[in-house]
Parts: sequence; structure tokens; C-alpha cells
Amino acid sequence: MIASTTISYIARAGYGAKTIVYILLGIFVITTAFTFLQSEEPTQDHVFRTLLEQPFGWYLLAGVVCGLVCYMLWRLIQAFLNTENLDMSKAGDVITRAFFVLSATIYGVGAWGATRVLIGTGNSEKDSSKQVSQELMQQAWGEWLVAAIGTGILIFSFIQLKHAWKADFMEKFNTHYMRDSEMHISRIAGRLGYLARGIVYILVGAFFIQAAIELDPSEAGGLKEAFSTILNQRYGQYGLAATGAGIAMFGIFCGFETIYRTTPGNR
Repeated sequence: MIASTTISYIARAGYGAKTIVYILLGIFVITTAFTFLQSEEPTQDHVFRTLLEQPFGWYLLAGVVCGLVCYMLWRLIQAFLNTENLDMSKAGDVITRAFFVLSATIYGVGAWGATRVLIGTGNSEKDSSKQVSQELMQQAWGEWLVAAIGTGILIFSFIQLKHAWKADFMEKFNTHYMRDSEMHISRIAGRLGYLARGIVYILVGAFFIQAAIELDPSEAGGLKEAFSTILNQRYGQYGLAATGAGIAMFGIFCGFETIYRTTPGNR
């Protein structure tokens, strides 16, 4: 059995890594909105490469890799040790535990991408969303699998929007340790962050479903395509800047999670 203090350290390291990644990603999205630097698409890969280019960048990126791995472990701990005390007789709680596993997988892939950049084998031109769709569609019932992924992403996006509306994420904080100003800022940052994430992932989910309907893996897309779609709308420059600001605010929210998030060793 893992000690509760160890679990707390793992969770804090994970939230700390998310703070860095989301703040930088938000800044890059805002920069793209107002400079149209299409050669530097705002993606996680861009974040990792930028970190690597800083003084002591190798150590900074290595720290982020460790943090992302810790967050993956934290999600798996939540899923398999039921640290959130979920009731497995309730469908919603069962779905939540399944989401923890999915989240662990996503951040594990992110950690692997950061590791590839760290060791110099990352490929910034690689589109993982299209590659996943292409590989799945080569399998039996592949289009249904792609559609299922799209549906799962849409469900995830609506959960993000629910958090933005209800601000129920504050229930996960040790609020008795927080000043009123900190609670106010974390609530605003969380709402704006979850709203931005919800909008972006609605687009990503729609891309996968469209790929399944048209039997065309090239229709699938990830963050890069979602940001590009927002930018290409009327007043898209401002829409993308607002989205980037929301993503950066989510990073600030993750910073509060690093300090005040309830964990088994911090209740």
C-alpha cells in the first residue's frame, strides 16, 4: 500500500507540471492569435520544444516529464485505490473512475511526447489524431471505434462545461487553508479554464466523429486543428485569443491545485 504522504507528493508534482504546460500553451495560443505564426502551431509539442530551448532547458523539460508521469500515476491511484471514495453502485461514479484511467492514458502519451523531444527523437510534424484514426480504420469496425472515441471526447467536453457552470471543482480544495482572495481567483480561473477546455474538446470530438462518418482519417484532428478552426471563424483572432487566455487561466487553476488540492495525505 502506498503511503498517503507519497501519494500527496505524486499528485502535487503532477499538478505542478500541468501548471507549466497549460500556462505556456495558453500564452502560445494568444501569441498565435495576434501574430498568425502558423509555422509555430500552439501545441504541446511546441511547449516542450520551447522549454528545451531555455537556459537549463534539458533539466526543465526533464522535470515536466517527471511531473506528467506523476500525474499519470496519480490518476491511476485515483482509479484503482478509489482515493475519492466513489460509490461503485452509482453509474456516475463508475464513469468517473473510468475517466481517471483515460486521463492517465492521455497524460502518459503526453509524457512520452515530451520524452521524445527531450532525447531528440520527437517529430513536430506528426499528427497523432490522424494517425490514430488511420490505424483504427484499418481494423474491423474501425469507423465505429473512431466514432466511439469522438463520442467519448464530446462527453468529456460536456463534463468540462458542467464544471465551468457549477464550479463544483472547488469541492476538491482544502478551502479552510485558503484565503478569500485565493478562493475567488481559483474559482474564476477554474471556470474560465474549464470553459476553454470544453470548447476546444467539442471541436476535437466533432473531428473524430466526422472522420468516422466520412471514412476519412484526415478529417480527425487534435488541438492544432481545433485552434485553427477557431482562428478561421469571423472574429476568430479574438476568439482564439480568448481561448488561449482561458487555457492559461486553467494553468493558474492547476497552480492552486498544486497547493490546495485534497489528496490522501492532505485532507
